[in-house]
Amino acid sequence: MDNRAGRLRLLAGKLLKNLGLLTAGLAWVFLGQPPPALAAAGYVAVACLKRNADQCGVINEKGDWVVAPGFDRISDFAPNGLAVAFKRQRPGLINIRGEWVIQPGFDQVGAEWSAGRLKVGRSDRRTGWRYGLADESGHLLVDTVFREIQTFGPNRLAGACDQEAGCGFIDAKGAWVVPPIFEEVDQFAENGLAPARRQGEDLWGYINVAGKFVIPPAFDEAYPFDGDRAKVFSAGRYSLINSKGQAVGPHKFASLGDFEPGGLTPAQKEVDGLFGLVNRGGAWVVPPRFDRVFSFNGGKLAPAQKDGLYGFINRSGQWVIKPSFGNVDDFESRGRRAPAEQSGAWGLIDSEGRWVVEPDHLLLLNAGLGGFQGPVQVFAENGRWGLMDENGRWILEPILTATPYFAANGLSEAKVGELYGFIDRFGNWVVEPAFRQVGIFRPVPEVPPAMARAAADRAEVTRLKVKAPPAAPQARPTRPKAAEPEGPPPSSRQPRGAARAKKKEAVSSPARRVTRPEPRPTRLIVPDKPPKPAAAVPPAPREKRPNTEAVQTAPGAPGYIPPEEVRARPTRTAAPKRTTAPAPAEPRQPPPPQPEIPEITQAAPEAES
Repeated sequence: MDNRAGRLRLLAGKLLKNLGLLTAGLAWVFLGQPPPALAAAGYVAVACLKRNADQCGVINEKGDWVVAPGFDRISDFAPNGLAVAFKRQRPGLINIRGEWVIQPGFDQVGAEWSAGRLKVGRSDRRTGWRYGLADESGHLLVDTVFREIQTFGPNRLAGACDQEAGCGFIDAKGAWVVPPIFEEVDQFAENGLAPARRQGEDLWGYINVAGKFVIPPAFDEAYPFDGDRAKVFSAGRYSLINSKGQAVGPHKFASLGDFEPGGLTPAQKEVDGLFGLVNRGGAWVVPPRFDRVFSFNGGKLAPAQKDGLYGFINRSGQWVIKPSFGNVDDFESRGRRAPAEQSGAWGLIDSEGRWVVEPDHLLLLNAGLGGFQGPVQVFAENGRWGLMDENGRWILEPILTATPYFAANGLSEAKVGELYGFIDRFGNWVVEPAFRQVGIFRPVPEVPPAMARAAADRAEVTRLKVKAPPAAPQARPTRPKAAEPEGPPPSSRQPRGAARAKKKEAVSSPARRVTRPEPRPTRLIVPDKPPKPAAAVPPAPREKRPNTEAVQTAPGAPGYIPPEEVRARPTRTAAPKRTTAPAPAEPRQPPPPQPEIPEITQAAPEAES
């Protein structure tokens, strides 16, 4: 009897579940729109038929419109399926169906979610900017009364400043947990400590959630804890402390980077300015004997400079590839090739420093496919970009007018003439060039398969398909015989705030250039040798954080993707020829006048890393 009753209850549950699915599908048919759980799955990208002219929408990986054009600008979608959109130059928030979650009524809508909250702001000529918090449903939970609101930390508290110039910490409802009695604060770490500075004082210390100083103010600059270590700056030198405020290790450094997962970071000796690698104990694992050292970036080899030339070292500081290059890009995390420059020309080397592709190109860069060796970007003599594989075979002839960069789904924006489309990592056009501007593909929330099937069976969804222009008479790529297996997209931490980002770049890698922030930047190293400093230069004063991650309506505010003109270009400099070559190469004839080589530098955060 009990078994029969149990089966009846199970059958009733299934019937109720199927009835719910049927109701959801019928609602889509008769109401003309899917319920929230039926949002499109997979990857989507912003696309504009015309810039800033009510012609921006959202497409899927087939080029079909998911959100029909009708917005001035749209930012990239966040993992929760929401994006900042502009209508008549006013920002609001839309979902994956193009519906307004927050109507355009604020002067500023943030692009970074934390603790389920989004910062919104209004500007007043008398009081300046004031910020509040909205939730994912579009409700204004905290009114716009704060002079600043930072992102929420692991304890769900956010630094905030009131209208009386005091700063403290608030919870997700906007209530003060730490009273606004400080001049400036930074984010709480997992150990419950946050950097803070008293009003009218210059020194930083660390407070707990009660607002009490656990580590008294004693530092010119203090950084949030990373595990049980924090970086501090005092008396012109960097050092490490533990959660009790005690110095870790006997050394002080002229510059000190951030620790990577392997527990090492580049550091600069305070006396002669040479670089090495230190561990979390503050001890030199690789003694300072290099002109410059960079991080391993998830791989086994790190670029290093000696006597003006670059090579690659292992985690013990031994030269695996001796310094013989004027410039290099790093090995991908699981890659087998790295771009290298010698005597003004670029080629590809393997993990032993042997030329796989002879140096005969104006510029080569990794294409950002993260997790495995992807295509290599090639800037050719005709002033166009193309793609080659790791063995030097052309994947896509140089016909692109902008550098490609691959998202986690293996697709990259590609520009031919004035139009953008998308290509896969074999150089095949997946979405033909038909747009004036595009963003990169981002994942959106998954759809339950049963609900997706029910909706597809019952709904007639009209999709606006963009017709591609006639194909230009240019070489089309061919698919290589084999391809590397795909891997998971890498994760990266973005610096918090513009001042912190600038300081991190200046301290950890002073001459480092990176291409773009998605999904993991490519490093391009500038080959000039820096002078050895007699004394460290103290960091710039910490700036007030003016909502750097937000999207603003002020003139010149960036959209969802930086324009071509802000992408700076790397400078090539000649380096001595390799002396290890088996035989001297015949001198090449002077090349014809070359086009200007484009610089690739890290783009400004979208108004995000």
